[in-house]
Amino acid sequence: MLTAKGYSIWLMPRGKTYDDLSDLLRRLSRQFNSPTFEPHITLISGLEESIEEVKVKTKQLANNCGSSTIEFSNFGFSGEYFKSLYLNVKYSEELFTAYDETNKIFDRLNPPPFQPHLSLFYGNMNQNEKDKIILENKNLLDISFEVNQLNLYSTKGFSSDWFRIDHFELKMKI
Repeated sequence: MLTAKGYSIWLMPRGKTYDDLSDLLRRLSRQFNSPTFEPHITLISGLEESIEEVKVKTKQLANNCGSSTIEFSNFGFSGEYFKSLYLNVKYSEELFTAYDETNKIFDRLNPPPFQPHLSLFYGNMNQNEKDKIILENKNLLDISFEVNQLNLYSTKGFSSDWFRIDHFELKMKI
């Protein structure tokens, strides 16, 4: 199991979409003896400033960003622990603008390319198992949800140690 560090800002589904995705993530976690985590799309991670400073900047970010509709384009997979099996997010100008604004506010001069996704599984899984899960869950590509808040999480340590610190409503309407 790998660990993470610092604070992260997540975009998360709510209501039935949150419940349905959480159920799937828990089922996969039990089935493959892997860590559990909440369904989310990471806007930024590894923030190591003081929590007070991160909160101030996250509030500023929420005031500068508008809501966005999240839709998924396809499944993805890799050999990366935190990106083993996931749903790729369809391009939206609002989402990429929020990413640019995030990097500006948090003074990230050379941010990594933005590849928004919602992870379904953390850990190691063989390709046949990934293909089977994709085949059984093609309906996930029909999901969409509105994002209207930023969720600030402590992502220090193992995923079982992660917790939400606060949330900030997005102020701008696009």
